[in-house]
Amino acid sequence: KPAFTRGGNNLVIIFTGSGCGPADQQKDEARDDVLVFTTKPFRKAQALVGSITAKLFVSSSRNDTDFYVSVTDVHPLTGRSVQIRSGLRRMRWHTSTREQTKFSTMKPGEVYEVDVDLWRTAYV
Repeated sequence: KPAFTRGGNNLVIIFTGSGCGPADQQKDEARDDVLVFTTKPFRKAQALVGSITAKLFVSSSRNDTDFYVSVTDVHPLTGRSVQIRSGLRRMRWHTSTREQTKFSTMKPGEVYEVDVDLWRTAYV
């Protein structure tokens, strides 16, 4: 099932009526096909500055799958989960490099190691 983009820094979604900027991600995070990792609340304010990359070990029953990673800030009292950064890895391009675009399908059931680039942030 597709997961829809809610908020974030994608200006294109303004034209779909979704809007960009901060948006609560709890609805998508509650889905049974979404994996969520949550830390305990920080005792003091934290700065998240720099590049973010998620290393995933993935498999699929399909020959192509999109893997989406999102870092959110969860309010300790309300539970509102607001996206800080996100990134996507479309597996049909998993063998591509910066120099060469290369189409490659997944073999169902095989495990692949992939990096998902969430780019840079400065969240204080």
